[in-house]
Amino acid sequence: MIRAGNLRAVAEARAEGERLLAALQDDLAEQRAEVERGIEEVGVELAGLAAERDAVRAELADFEELRDRLGIQVIEGRTQPVIIVPEGREIRLWRAAGLHDLARYNGRMYRIMDSE
Repeated sequence: MIRAGNLRAVAEARAEGERLLAALQDDLAEQRAEVERGIEEVGVELAGLAAERDAVRAELADFEELRDRLGIQVIEGRTQPVIIVPEGREIRLWRAAGLHDLARYNGRMYRIMDSE
């Protein structure tokens, strides 16, 4: 009788342990799936950041090419960058219809011309 009671208690404890283990495995599977989704999202974000970085690098390379072609220098002034043009050239204010979205320097655009 005691033995049968002990066997029943052991069987119940074993069944409870198996239920708890199955629940734990389900929780771990959910957590793993959530972590994998998070990793995928981070991967997508990193790909986007890499694309932005590459676009900025290309834009900087274009600016450097233009700077070198025009012969200008851009240096850091005390409060703002300073553009130095080659001797015999000057920067003049330029108003071009339809290009106001390109005016990035205080709403003004400039062109480099030969000095008169």
